[in-house]
Amino acid sequence: CKMVLFRIRRDAASRCYVEQIEAGYQTTPECVSAQIEAHWSSKRDQRLAEKWYWSGYGINTLYYTKSGDGGEKSLKILRAPANYVHSESADIRYDGTTDAAPVCDGNCDSSTKLSMNMKRFDCAPDDPAGCLNEAVQPRNCFDDYSHPAYDPKPREFKWCDTIVFDDDEWKPPGEGEDVVIKAGWTVVLDSECNETNITRHVDVYGSLVIRDPGFGNTAVLRANTIHVASTSGYLEAGTLENPISDGNVRIELYGNRKSHARFGYGLETKYIAVFGILKLVGRSPRLAEDDKSTYPHTWGTLQSDARLGTKNITIEYQVARAWSVGDELLLGGGTPFDTPVTAEVWNSTDSCEVISIDHREDEEISEVECKEAFKFDHAGPVEVAGAEFRGLPVTWMGKTNTQNNNTGHVSVVGMEDESNALKDENYGATVHVFSVKRRGAGPGKSEIKEIQISNADNPEKATEVLAAENYDPPNLCQGGQGSAVIANTHFAHCGQRHSKRACLNFDPGLGAQFNVIAVIRSGGSAEALVHNNTFTNTYNFGIRTKTAHGLKIYGNSVSNAYHGGVKIDGGRNSVVDNA
Repeated sequence: CKMVLFRIRRDAASRCYVEQIEAGYQTTPECVSAQIEAHWSSKRDQRLAEKWYWSGYGINTLYYTKSGDGGEKSLKILRAPANYVHSESADIRYDGTTDAAPVCDGNCDSSTKLSMNMKRFDCAPDDPAGCLNEAVQPRNCFDDYSHPAYDPKPREFKWCDTIVFDDDEWKPPGEGEDVVIKAGWTVVLDSECNETNITRHVDVYGSLVIRDPGFGNTAVLRANTIHVASTSGYLEAGTLENPISDGNVRIELYGNRKSHARFGYGLETKYIAVFGILKLVGRSPRLAEDDKSTYPHTWGTLQSDARLGTKNITIEYQVARAWSVGDELLLGGGTPFDTPVTAEVWNSTDSCEVISIDHREDEEISEVECKEAFKFDHAGPVEVAGAEFRGLPVTWMGKTNTQNNNTGHVSVVGMEDESNALKDENYGATVHVFSVKRRGAGPGKSEIKEIQISNADNPEKATEVLAAENYDPPNLCQGGQGSAVIANTHFAHCGQRHSKRACLNFDPGLGAQFNVIAVIRSGGSAEALVHNNTFTNTYNFGIRTKTAHGLKIYGNSVSNAYHGGVKIDGGRNSVVDNA
């Protein structure tokens, strides 16, 4: 039952208003009362309101009861243009003690609504406010691997600890070992325990939290695959409220086309599969006073031509003020309009290691000096047939040497190995946020044929892949969907060539759809926010969605990409200011 603690106050204009103090889920006898059960039963088939001024938003009627000779009375809150308030003269008390107060007798169903958000309250592992009191039973909606039982005694410990429990134990996972984090456990990486071995398969049924390791430190999580389980699984490296700001976090994914695979939902290895909650949030490179800027910091456009043999470019001041010496930029991808169009046009990019920046705020431009001279021409703004075209894009790739540095506070990096997984195989890291497949759904004839053809030299692998694709998740999984908040995060050497696996994917399972809007309308919790991230050296699309609805993708840049930048399939998505 959603419980809301509130108080009713009066403002300077003598208007009554409701102030929400806290909200969360609790299990109480009142939550199964006939009145509440009947109320929510009547709402199940209705289209839930999304905006505060729509009928039905929030609580239908706020019952502020007063018992007495006149029976129970209910406080009635009226809607003003911007809030739910009631204006009366200053001498009337709004506590139900007088009949002149805004109360109604008997049936109050026609009362105006109170603007109180009724979405699910998700709490951080170290902040129990609003958490469900009773344990959420773990479930594996991904494959046929067995899942661990819930630990009824919540525990928090560090990845590096060695702990013996009543009926279990945890010790630091070794090289190549599988890792299972039970529901009820919170396992932490931080300044004191900031590095893992290269583990094989990591199952997160509880919480895996990577905290800010502090100035000059880097916390590194290494694995072949990471599965964030439905309902109870939680993987965090920063939040919007508390981003990784001082130190750096790297999630390094290892593997190649011949590595030990864990098949499911079209995946093989070198992935993060999210059915629960994923949060990757680094601090914006902007100054604190500029952090609300509407300009993306991940890319800008040339404000004048950048010619072959020169080293300087001009860029929008509002963009470049977030950049610094040592950053790597990518210029162009095309040539000025007066250059003949040939096949070489598409290979005409230049990289720039920034050695100085001169900000000219009064001119609203910044001049950036690069270390090396440009090998190609790059066009600034130009007017053609009365229409003005912006200059070519300049994308921010973070710091130089993205394979080994600590770019952008939070980064997801596909790693090289002895088989040249990156150089020869173009096989990088991939992150997938899934909705659970529908029971009984399996690959069609064309998909089966594609799997068999692509694995013609390895029929045993084809059999394994088909078995994984035909896996039926438990009934409890039906309708499940992962959530992701990814902001100011750097993806490098990501995506897997000759596949449908981009760097970051929002995918439905077979027979399902990925729909943030539908989940929220049904009273669940779902997020899909991709904001101000950089994707560099990619072997597939930077961002890819399939039959996905309700996503917010803005301010991202994709550069030096093999396949493409952003591929969107779905409806009611907000895709703004990406390059």
